Amino acid sequence: SPLFRRWGFAFTAEAPVCQASAHSLFLLLSSQGVSFRACQLALAKYNNDLAGAKAALLSEEAVVIEDEAIRLGDAKLGEYVPGLYQTAMGSIQVNVQTGQVCVHDRSLMPVSPAVAADEDFASVFGGHVPPCAMISKQQHREWVQILTDT
Repeated sequence: SPLFRRWGFAFTAEAPVCQASAHSLFLLLSSQGVSFRACQLALAKYNNDLAGAKAALLSEEAVVIEDEAIRLGDAKLGEYVPGLYQTAMGSIQVNVQTGQVCVHDRSLMPVSPAVAADEDFASVFGGHVPPCAMISKQQHREWVQILTDT
């Protein structure tokens, strides 16, 4: 589904991997060469079902999971922050506690009225005023990233 629509935002929040389960699984299986990252990936694949993740890591599936863990490194499963959901690449973040939406670690905001009223802007976007994220701001210039669903 699109990130946002003309009337607001839509997103799907996925529960993070239970770090306590990942730690206990790692303690149980590390002597067999299973990495902590593989424990996290197995729990993610089995929706935090400890028994399912353990069975996968003790089966032939373990090789595939461990290969994926090596390939990902630290790219996807960073530190867990309660209430903070983000895309797999981390480019979009939604904090459900504060309601803040960020794109590339920058807060979303409405396009300024001066920009929205510009004739060229109106010809490109019509009556729709998409949100933007501030890239940089100097005394005589603002650089924003306009976000669209196309």
